[in-house]
Amino acid sequence: NIIKLDLSLLDNLTQLIFLDLSSNNFSGQIPSLFGNLTQLTSLDLSSNNFNGQIPSSLGNLTQLTSLDLSSNNFNGQIPSSLGNLTQLTSLDLSSNNFSGQIPSSLGNLTQLTSLDLSSNNFSGQIPSSLGNLVQLRSLFLSSNKLMGQVPDSLGSLVNLSYLSLSNNQLVGHIHSQLNTLSNLQFLFLYGNLFNGTIPSFLFALPSLQYLDLHNNNFIGNISELQHDSLRFLDLSNNHLRGPIPSSIFKQENLTTLILASNSNLTGEISSSICKLRFLLILDLSTNSLS
Repeated sequence: NIIKLDLSLLDNLTQLIFLDLSSNNFSGQIPSLFGNLTQLTSLDLSSNNFNGQIPSSLGNLTQLTSLDLSSNNFNGQIPSSLGNLTQLTSLDLSSNNFSGQIPSSLGNLTQLTSLDLSSNNFSGQIPSSLGNLVQLRSLFLSSNKLMGQVPDSLGSLVNLSYLSLSNNQLVGHIHSQLNTLSNLQFLFLYGNLFNGTIPSFLFALPSLQYLDLHNNNFIGNISELQHDSLRFLDLSNNHLRGPIPSSIFKQENLTTLILASNSNLTGEISSSICKLRFLLILDLSTNSLS
């Protein structure tokens, strides 16, 4: 039997503090009456078939610490009223059809440790107000239509361990203001229009394990790595030149090394590559190695 739940009936449950309807087949729009559940601390509607816009009344749920609306069919813009949810530590709106600009009011959510807006249709620039979210440990903005440069203010996110801006239309140089991200372990910037040389500070981040910059317009030489923490390195499909730095072959935990399709990488492959005993994927194709 198929049991249907009239979500408007939840309006009577005004003392509810936890609501999880995830991974079902609910459809339609979120009733604006949800905004009356002002005692909620956690709301999870992920992995359903909800559509339409997020009602601005969700901004009334000021006790929320976790909000997950991911993997639905929501569209339209994010209401600026979500900036009222100042107790949130986790916000996940990924894998929907949201459009328009990311509202600067999200910069009010200074308790956030995780923000995921990936796999939507957001456009415009990354708001500089996201630099206010100094508690963030993970920021996912990948697979959107974001444009312009990465704001210098992201250098304030000194607790970040995971940053993904991949598959957008971001341009320009990677600014040195990001050299403050000493806790960064995962950095994914692939599939953009970044240019200039790859800044040497990226190769000096002490905790970095995954660095993926493929499919951009980077030029110049690859700097020497200053630490041996890398497990994954992909710099393919750029315009890099010169020799492969010897420090790459000293990354003892490296499992993936992809430097393909740069055309202008030259010189010999060091015999020390044989010391990379955990290597699973090695692609140095379409270069000028000898």
